[in-house]
Amino acid sequence: MTDLRMPAYGISDAGGTVIRWLKRVGDTVQAGESLVLVETEKAAVELDSPATGILREICVTEGHVAVAELLAVIEDEAAAGETPIPRGASAESAEVRPAGKGVPEAPAVPRGPARRGRVSAEPNVRAAPAARRLARKHGIDLGRVRGTGPRGRIVRADVEREMGASQPGAAAAAPGSGPSIQREELTPVRRVVAQRMIESATTIPQFHLTVDADASALLKAYRQRRQTVQGISMTALLVKALADLLKRNPRFNASWKEDHIEIHRDVNINIAVATDRGLLVPVLRDCASRTIDEIDEQLVDLVSRARAGKVLPEDFAGGTFTLSNLGMYGIREFNGLINPPQSALLAVGEIRERPFVSQGMIGIRPEMSLTLAADHRVVDGAEAARFLDTLRKSLARL
Repeated sequence: MTDLRMPAYGISDAGGTVIRWLKRVGDTVQAGESLVLVETEKAAVELDSPATGILREICVTEGHVAVAELLAVIEDEAAAGETPIPRGASAESAEVRPAGKGVPEAPAVPRGPARRGRVSAEPNVRAAPAARRLARKHGIDLGRVRGTGPRGRIVRADVEREMGASQPGAAAAAPGSGPSIQREELTPVRRVVAQRMIESATTIPQFHLTVDADASALLKAYRQRRQTVQGISMTALLVKALADLLKRNPRFNASWKEDHIEIHRDVNINIAVATDRGLLVPVLRDCASRTIDEIDEQLVDLVSRARAGKVLPEDFAGGTFTLSNLGMYGIREFNGLINPPQSALLAVGEIRERPFVSQGMIGIRPEMSLTLAADHRVVDGAEAARFLDTLRKSLARL
């Protein structure tokens, strides 16, 4: 037998949350084949089978798991042929079935007391971890509870309602008299975003500066490249201009430490990506040494994997600066919060036509707002103003 356990990814010892099993009990699996989707603090990760054989047991159907906790048991290929389980056996049946006439049934081998979420110990009911804990504590059968969460998932309020209904003398609830709020359990991504934003807002003395930049040259470069076979994204053009400037102004490509400032040689830019699971900020690496086309290729890959839940923990490591672009949502201007321990963040607004005055003449041109958030412990206001002004002028000369 080979155990599949929850690995540590070097971010913290917080473990992860089982989202979905990709194989069922009784399926034949190959070494390296994806078995289960687990969400960590920053990414959804597919865990692979550690051996070739039969998936004999799923120990945690859903919910939180600690580092090194047992997830599943694989019967190795050599032993799997002795007591096969028909492929496609349901996830509710974890017992080992006899192979058939002439083949002795394998004796059951106890593996310790039944644990939370074992397929062999509980019905396969969709329920939040908090709801399972409350039901277990009060002896509530989840099979009798009607779920009101997403896709019929049982949430804590559903178990509490069942507990109230089971009390002696409890009056039947009148239609429409249920709770007026719905409890939503925090995902690991939402929890870590909350922690980091609190850290940013309460520990970094940050200030914001905004300029309006002429976007005519940027739009022209974008439209010219869009006519080619490969095309290009607006964000890739911004990243390249920003990376070149960061290379010449390394204090904005730095991190604050308690007794020193770390100035980074490589320019690794975090890109804020909105997903169904929350805000993710994967990293575009070595932006100053890459071409615009190379940046765009890396960007497309990262964004698509982030929205599909396929990013890995290493996709978030090593960022030195953050770019947040909300222009595609029609946002004119906004203030972003610095991604600690970085020293700066650039927030980009929508490109729109605006009036301007030049040499006594009034005209119309496309403009965009650029808002720089800077850590006052690392850079001063005048430095930030020069940095932002230089970026504005470089975009006008693309």
